[in-house]
Amino acid sequence: MTFIGKIFAIVMLVLSMLILLEELNIFSFEFPISKIIIGAALMIVLQVITIIMLNVHHSRPTIMNILTASIFILIALAAIISVTTGFLPKEMPIIMSVTMFVEALYALH
Repeated sequence: MTFIGKIFAIVMLVLSMLILLEELNIFSFEFPISKIIIGAALMIVLQVITIIMLNVHHSRPTIMNILTASIFILIALAAIISVTTGFLPKEMPIIMSVTMFVEALYALH
């Protein structure tokens, strides 16, 4: 993981905790842009960086690498759709914040 990926992971770790606390009505932090959209965008960018780094350093990512990245990207896209349209369940931001937390921990190892 690159230095930029590690910085993204640290930001995602903090942001995931803020989103989870806000969704559970424990703590609210006002931000001019939706924290969920920022977190989802960071999830997507981190996965794209991961696939690019795998492609550069290991010549070709495996099916499992692509599948894992695709699952994280789909969760992030579902959270964006949930926030912007209300089409998906309201619990989607909670699912995204927990997934973002786990992804950030994995990226920091």
